[in-house]
Amino acid sequence: LAWYVLNVAYNIYCKKVLNVCPLPWTFAVLQLGMGILYLAPQWLSGIRGIPKPSKENLAALTKVAAFHGLGQLATVTAMGLGSVSFVNVVKALEPVFTACITLVVMRKNMPWQVWLSMLPVCGGVAMASAGELSFTWGCFICAMISNTLYATRGVLSKASMDMADPGENMSAENTFAVVTLIAFAFCLPAALILEGAKIPAGLAAVAAAGVSNTVFAQMVVITGLLYYTYNEMAFLVLGSVAPVTQSVGNTVKRVVVIVAAAVAFQTPMTMTGIAGSAIAIAGVLLYSVVRGMYPDAPAKKAA
Repeated sequence: LAWYVLNVAYNIYCKKVLNVCPLPWTFAVLQLGMGILYLAPQWLSGIRGIPKPSKENLAALTKVAAFHGLGQLATVTAMGLGSVSFVNVVKALEPVFTACITLVVMRKNMPWQVWLSMLPVCGGVAMASAGELSFTWGCFICAMISNTLYATRGVLSKASMDMADPGENMSAENTFAVVTLIAFAFCLPAALILEGAKIPAGLAAVAAAGVSNTVFAQMVVITGLLYYTYNEMAFLVLGSVAPVTQSVGNTVKRVVVIVAAAVAFQTPMTMTGIAGSAIAIAGVLLYSVVRGMYPDAPAKKAA
């Protein structure tokens, strides 16, 4: 329940911040770095051990962090260009991207039944896109880029879990912390280059919207803390249940976010859009069940 609440709150707060000040890359990077406010007191007080990844693990996590950070940039940009509900519908395609990248990169195929179960997801997203009143290609493309980056991150994360020496205090929580902070350092220069000169205009837009600097700063900090805590909560929850339960939980979470965002922002939806969203989300649930019923096919050997 806490995972759902934090996720919904993050999506709504993030969109509110972007509505006031449209600097998506700046806020995406701030959200990545804001986790230090949550982590530093725990590390300094000894509540949580300070992570000390091995050289091998640090190299692997750096690759994961690059895709994690770029995925966050793409997601927040998509949210700035379109509705939160539509972005979450498009992101329902992430399992399809994961399957394709796993096949290409890891040469690990899945049974045909699993591939077939993904068709409703693709069809539903296509319907939802056709029925989206506020559809923009920019939003759609950024959400698809986000799917590609996060799917790649997931494949690399699985590969990094198999190493013999991860280092000291490299629990699941600390691993996520290291990945997030490296992602912050990786993406900060890009955000400064692309939007650094736009920050004064962004602050002027905040003032024009009648929001004080103090309130706006509070919104940014809250958004960042919500981003970090909901991700860590997901990391813990999903790591303690069966794979099919993970997928079902993710599906339900996406439904909750779509409905809550549509209500919060009074997003108008056509019947085509509603039907497409429902088919896409139901397709993800079908994929989750079928994925649990059929084991992976043997990996292809490289020629």
